[in-house]
Amino acid sequence: MINIIRPGMLTTIQDTGRWGYQKYGVPIGGAMDPFALSIANILVGNEPNAAALEVTVTGPVIELTRDTLVAVTGSLFCSVTAANSPNIIPQWKAVLVKKGTVLDIGKCCKGCRGYIAFSGGIHVPHVLNSSSTYLRASFGGYEGRALKTGDKIALNEPSPFSKILMDRLRRVDPNVTIIESNFTVSCSIVDDSNSTDQLRVVPGNHEMMFHEDDLHLFYSSTFKVSPNSDRMGYRLDGPHLHWKASEDIISEPTICGTIQIPQSGQPIVLMADGQPTGGYPKIANIITRDIWRLAHFKPGDMVKFTPILLETAQSLYRYKIQELNQLQIGVRSQIIREES
Repeated sequence: MINIIRPGMLTTIQDTGRWGYQKYGVPIGGAMDPFALSIANILVGNEPNAAALEVTVTGPVIELTRDTLVAVTGSLFCSVTAANSPNIIPQWKAVLVKKGTVLDIGKCCKGCRGYIAFSGGIHVPHVLNSSSTYLRASFGGYEGRALKTGDKIALNEPSPFSKILMDRLRRVDPNVTIIESNFTVSCSIVDDSNSTDQLRVVPGNHEMMFHEDDLHLFYSSTFKVSPNSDRMGYRLDGPHLHWKASEDIISEPTICGTIQIPQSGQPIVLMADGQPTGGYPKIANIITRDIWRLAHFKPGDMVKFTPILLETAQSLYRYKIQELNQLQIGVRSQIIREES
């Protein structure tokens, strides 16, 4: 069980989303950065798609009512501490947190979203085959809402891999509140980008609806993330872009990462909770690998767009999924090898 002492700015329960319901108007949703969420789950012995906490800007203060493996990933937090321990808890690493410990996740000092996974994963009812919170429709997660002070969140039974690691860490020092595992995640897995502000895109379905001057403006300009941004979409402030036609198109499917240009001329990037269809021209699509990066951008951050080939985008995605699979195999092999 997890007791929420302080919820933070916006803390919700998320997994990797509810797939297959877009035809009914339900977005995939799930974690804004499913890659970071999956790594947190792998580190504590869960399946990659297990439910965990998604934290925005400021983290929660939580009490654990049983011995639990915890991993914090995503944006860099200024501090992750335990009330009864002098040590700073590292990110991107599994730690055993003893029963009764109070964790203070602090605030993000780089980026704006982090993930907290617990051995066993969070136990909440599935809605449309997912534990994810869909805030706009008030379903999924914990009562369809962000967490509040006083909430009590149940955990599932830890996996066999989690139990092996927990038992081994307990033997290190039974009297210590926080015990770190001896493996972590390579920095190259966390972020393989060469630029902090450049996001790679492939052409959208309606690129031909824009004048060459506007396309050049789109790719040569820097845009600022607007404060009017959320899990549904990021609004970008910058040069106004114009279409050749004056009327909207017929609504058609959209995906996470679709960049629409409404009549205002200011781009909107659809995010995890973005609507399944849209009627604004789509100038480009941010590749899957970089839409995960954009999830950590906060209002005021600057972004630029770089076009790449679709085949390159697909290759980058396959490579990251392969890295996840290799990480899971590596973590489980390490646990079994050290125990034997």
